[in-house]
Amino acid sequence: MKQELDDRLVKTFPLTYADRHKDKTVTCMCWGFNVSEGWLSIVEDLSQKLETLIQEWLTKNPDKEHPRVAQVKEKFGLLRVYLDYYDSKRDGDPTVAAMWSAINEAAAVSAKTCEWCGSPGVFRSEKMPWKKTFCDDHYALWLSGKRPWVDTNKEFPKEIDDLKSILKSIPKEKPAS
Repeated sequence: MKQELDDRLVKTFPLTYADRHKDKTVTCMCWGFNVSEGWLSIVEDLSQKLETLIQEWLTKNPDKEHPRVAQVKEKFGLLRVYLDYYDSKRDGDPTVAAMWSAINEAAAVSAKTCEWCGSPGVFRSEKMPWKKTFCDDHYALWLSGKRPWVDTNKEFPKEIDDLKSILKSIPKEKPAS
């Protein structure tokens, strides 16, 4: 995601992304938002819900450290957002449970949204080395070798075919008999 969008999310939702610039020993948010811009509206909608729920949580728990997002990324073709907070299933806090519910809803929306452009998309794994959610146009680009990747300022860092040929050229050890 572009830096100005990252900065805007952190500024607009300061409670949700309170750990954004902390050290990697504390949070995975130090690496920013590891999603393509097609999911920006999903992340913004989720962030608004989480910010409201965190404010609600803080009114009930003013002396405690509030829940916050620990990581935002694409994994297995879906939006993944992780909270840095005790698991709601064991804790039983209804506000935290609502946070997890909002996160799950956002993941479901991401499965139908092209991560590259935000158009309606399809969760795909056929003819691909891993699962992605793309519209038909971006799926065709992927298959043609023009492979958009998480960083919108770059193309896919290494062609899969090149990698496969490198791996094939490595001599295999014979099993010990």
